[in-house]
Amino acid sequence: MPYTNPTYSAVQAILKTKYPDGALPQALYKNFPLLSLVKKTTNFDGDFRVVALQNERPQGSSSSFAIAQGISKAGTNGGGGTYNRFQVYRTRHYGILRMDGETMKAAVKTSGALVDLWNNETDGISTNELQELEFQLFGDGTGTRGIVASATATSFTLATPADVVNFFIGMKLDFRTAAGAAVTTTPATTDAGNGVYVSAINRQTGVVTVVGVGGVVNLTTAGVTANYKVVRSGDWNGTPGVASGGQASGPVVGVQGWITSPSAGDSFWGLDRTVDPVRLAGQNFSATGLPMNEALMEAEGRVLVQGVGTPDTILVNPLDLQNLKKALGSDIVYDRVQSNIAGISFKSIQYDGANGPMNIVAAPMCPRNKALMLQIPSWELSTLGAAPQMLDWDNNDYLRVNDADQYEVRFGHYGQFICNNPGANIVITNFGL
Repeated sequence: MPYTNPTYSAVQAILKTKYPDGALPQALYKNFPLLSLVKKTTNFDGDFRVVALQNERPQGSSSSFAIAQGISKAGTNGGGGTYNRFQVYRTRHYGILRMDGETMKAAVKTSGALVDLWNNETDGISTNELQELEFQLFGDGTGTRGIVASATATSFTLATPADVVNFFIGMKLDFRTAAGAAVTTTPATTDAGNGVYVSAINRQTGVVTVVGVGGVVNLTTAGVTANYKVVRSGDWNGTPGVASGGQASGPVVGVQGWITSPSAGDSFWGLDRTVDPVRLAGQNFSATGLPMNEALMEAEGRVLVQGVGTPDTILVNPLDLQNLKKALGSDIVYDRVQSNIAGISFKSIQYDGANGPMNIVAAPMCPRNKALMLQIPSWELSTLGAAPQMLDWDNNDYLRVNDADQYEVRFGHYGQFICNNPGANIVITNFGL
């Protein structure tokens, strides 16, 4: 049988098979616990979503009938229950793969090589977008990937070495001061005046080496120093939970943005959470000096005393889970927790909670020395279409770049992470310290 070169139609066919309706294969989710566990809906259409919650019951109550009746008629000063609403807007994120025509042409030297090449590259960019979304679900919505401990001309050391899991070779980075101001790290003639690229990573020490376009970079001259924030280029959002012009910017607002200690002037998705911070923004609890098992007991008690729900899942960094196992010793009970995706589950250990066992799951993107005690049913990733998805609204799985000998595939998501009962969740800081 004579040899025939694969054609680009073969690439088109494999992409349509792998990404039906643009959705990513479910098997790719197996390494991303939080993303897999939470509910996912794909009908976030319109400009925004209203998330309503009741944070107080009706208070028409008294030993005196007249007073109880008077309270019930008091309107905003008493009477009915207290209701609040978040007006949540979508944000967006993109993952784009380009391949030049010469590379593609060379790949057809052997049968199937072109398809293999596209398989590897599309698997890579789609998995990268899944990992990015997992990172965002744990975050506070600012896009901060790590904090600088110290810097040289061409590298910086992370204050928490475990945060190195948030960095990848080839990633473009921006720096922000502790107050959030932008830092110019490269001359305007080389790279639009901002941003450097990761060229090397020491995944044990947390040292990240960077380079600018043409090798031009000097973090020392730029003033990068301790406590500066590092973000993926273009992802910074100094005011998470605030929409401008009907569109939210930056990453989705993750657990640490929803579960926080709001300050005066708070206007998170249009709501001032300081009127009832625990029930509208959950709790943060510092466990400094407490054994890990006692920290879990204290955190659960703080949630239960509010009477707004029961946590069911605890997510921790794998390094913290190992220390927790050592502390528990022979009392460990192993289990598996089923995710929101059919066929995907995660190994866990059980914590014997007051209202039943809670599953403790290791999640690499969970920040070190933090434990997220969550009521999983109160969380939802609401998006416009699947998240992430191949962006193929014009039915073209890949595009010919009009000004270069290149072909392009686009992935992305449009949506937001939503919590309909913040009071049932708590973030434990200084866990194990």
